[in-house]
Amino acid sequence: MTSVRYEATTHRLRIEGVCREDARHAIDEALEAFAPMAGDHLIVDLTGVTDIDEDVVDALVAKARTAGTKEKTLTFVRKQGSIVDQAIVAAETALS
Repeated sequence: MTSVRYEATTHRLRIEGVCREDARHAIDEALEAFAPMAGDHLIVDLTGVTDIDEDVVDALVAKARTAGTKEKTLTFVRKQGSIVDQAIVAAETALS
C-alpha cells in the first residue's frame, strides 16, 4: 500500500510504501494538487518507498521534465543505491 502526504512547511510530498501502478493516480493527483502550493520547487520524498513499478517511475520523471519546461523544479529525494534510486537513474537515462 502506498501512502502520500504533503508537508506544507517544507513543500515536501512524502510517498511511502510499495508504489504499484494502482497508486499512480493518487500520486498524480497529489502532484497536481500540491505543486501550486509549493511555488517553484516541490520536493518528492521517496525515502520511504520500498518498491516501485517502472511505469510509476517513468511518470514521475516525465512530471519532473514537464516542470522544468515551466521553470519549476521537482526534486526527488531517495536513498542512494536503493531500488528507487536505480529505477530513477534508469528512467532518466532512457529519456536522455
